[in-house]
Amino acid sequence: MLARISKGFGHKASGKSALKFRFDVQIEKLENLPSAVKKCRVVWSRGSKLQMTEMKDVRGGVAKFGQPLTMVATLYKDPVNGFESKQQQQQQQQQQQQQQQQQQQQQQPLQRGHNQSAPCEYSFKVQVPGKDGAAKMFTVGKSELDFAMYAGMDKSSSTKMIPIVFKVREDGVQTAALSHADDGGSGHACDSPHGPMRRSPSRMRWRW
Repeated sequence: MLARISKGFGHKASGKSALKFRFDVQIEKLENLPSAVKKCRVVWSRGSKLQMTEMKDVRGGVAKFGQPLTMVATLYKDPVNGFESKQQQQQQQQQQQQQQQQQQQQQQPLQRGHNQSAPCEYSFKVQVPGKDGAAKMFTVGKSELDFAMYAGMDKSSSTKMIPIVFKVREDGVQTAALSHADDGGSGHACDSPHGPMRRSPSRMRWRW
C-alpha cells in the first residue's frame, strides 16, 4: 500500500514536480530457498535507507515472515508522461552529466576521477548469519524493483511475487557471492575462487 504524503517543487525548470510517497510492504515469505540456507532475513533498501525483517528459520525451503516494512521515497512526476521510471531517471542524469562535461571541457581541462551520481535503487536482499552464528551478515540473494510503476495508484494493496537468484557454495553460504537477479538457469555452474557455485532461483512473496 502507498500513500502520498507531501508535494515538493523540485525540477521546476523541466516542468516536473517532486512527490513524496510512503510505501508499506508486507513481507510474507520466501519460497524455494537453497538447502544451505538455514536462517535468513530480508533487507529492503533504497540508497542509504533500509528496513529489515527479523531473522527466521527455514523449514522445507520456506521462510515465513509476515512482517510489515515502511519506507518514504521521493518520485518525480512529468505532467505528460507521469512518474519517471528508474531507467528514465538514469537517461536524464546521463544527458545532464554529458552537458555538464561539455561545458567543463569548454571552460577548463577535464577533471579526472569524476564519478557519476548513483541512481536511486530499490532492492530486496536475502541475508544469512555468519559461521557459528557470528554477528556479521552475508547477502546471498538480491532482486531489484522499480517502484515508480506503483506510484500512480491510489491507496490499494496487492500481492506480488519477486524472483530472487541465489549464488551459494554447495557446502555452505558463509562465503556466498552476491548475485543480481538475471536469466541464469537453475543449477548453472560457474568458476569461483571459493569453489563451485550454483545459481538457485527463489521467489519472495510480498504484499503492499
